[in-house]
This record gives sequence, C-alpha cells and structure tokens, in this order.
Amino acid sequence: MSCLKARPTKLSDSALAAVAAAIVFTAFHAAGATGQAPALLASTILLNGIFGVGLGVLYARYGLESLVLCAAIGHLLAVSLASFRR
Repeated sequence: MSCLKARPTKLSDSALAAVAAAIVFTAFHAAGATGQAPALLASTILLNGIFGVGLGVLYARYGLESLVLCAAIGHLLAVSLASFRR
C-alpha cells in the first residue's frame, strides 16, 4: 500500500484544506518577516500564500506525509537558492 495513494475527497473539502493551509502557512512565515521592507513583506505573504494553497491541495489529496515532504523540499530549495544571492 503506497502512502501517496490518492484519497477521494469532495471539492469543498479540498478547497477548505487548501485555504486553511495557505492561511496557516502564510501567517507562520510572515511572522518572521515583521520589521522588514514592505516589498519583502508583501512578497513573503504572496509567495507563501501560493505555496500554502499547493500544500493544502496535496494534503487534501494525498495526506500529511506528502505535505511534510513537499514543505521540507520547499525549505531546502529556498535555503539553497538564497545562498546564491549576492
């Protein structure tokens, strides 16, 4: 039995999970950006909101394991790409 097997869900459940994940994900990450420039804060909220919706869809469709895996990969990519910035 695969842990990434799709679970049948209603569209309203998926939408609710995506919105809830986006709100929590964005609030958690925006809290670390307080006191920064408005452009940085706006981009933090926007990009984390988009990523949060994607994670919510993954959670609704495949469960917590895929959500945690993709969030970890997202953090690894963000840290890796930030190290190339000059």
